[in-house]
Amino acid sequence: MCVIAKNQKAFSSPLSNKKDKNIFKSKIDELVFPDFIEETTEEMFEQLVVELSNKYSNKKYKYFDREDLYKEKGWSDLEVLCLLKFYKNKWSIKVPNERDYFPSFIFTYSSETLAKEIENTVTKAYQVIKPLNLQSILKKREWFTALDITYLLHFFALNHSDYKD
Repeated sequence: MCVIAKNQKAFSSPLSNKKDKNIFKSKIDELVFPDFIEETTEEMFEQLVVELSNKYSNKKYKYFDREDLYKEKGWSDLEVLCLLKFYKNKWSIKVPNERDYFPSFIFTYSSETLAKEIENTVTKAYQVIKPLNLQSILKKREWFTALDITYLLHFFALNHSDYKD
């Protein structure tokens, strides 16, 4: 379904102005991850992200509109935390046939619009995920929506080093 790539170059922020790029990147750089996330091996982490991508695909979010994705809960703080760690590690996802995976509205977003939505998700994570939370608590809480996950996964796909318009 997807291929994990470990980019050698830094993610390019979709924000256009340098000041905004630094603010956007600094928010993710300042996010403190619990020890159990930091101590996860690379192989386990890759497998987890593949599982999250498959979960997204299996829920057939491609057929949802923006409002329905916003209402769709079911993504734990832990899952979002793992995806943000994925972002911080500068990894990307190659998604074959993206239009078969993501809802059509996401392809109408400009880079700036997508960047603002990603920044909102990172800000939300920064506010609700505390570094001392236990793994069991993070698994139970579902502060994030399928819309947040759509933005993150689409952003990862756009940042894949082999991505071509």
